[in-house]
Amino acid sequence: TRYTDRTILDADVLKTHLKHVRDVGYALDDEELTPGVRGLAAPIRNREGRTVAAMGLSGPGIRLTDEKIPELVQQLTKTAMAVSAKLGFQAD
Repeated sequence: TRYTDRTILDADVLKTHLKHVRDVGYALDDEELTPGVRGLAAPIRNREGRTVAAMGLSGPGIRLTDEKIPELVQQLTKTAMAVSAKLGFQAD
């Protein structure tokens, strides 16, 4: 279903996007569901390294700017890693 003009509908584009998410360790929703709203998410992993949950944040695009995203990603992934460690996950 197309929610905005940024919604990913093509399966090949989605596969490429998901590979990028795995490679960088976080996901970015760039107004794909709601116009003007962006979001970030990072995985929560268990002791086997399997993703069992996600931690995310969202907000208006005027606050989640391209300039702010690196800092937010750093904080989000650090916190998600801390929760994962509590579940027994050990990063390589």
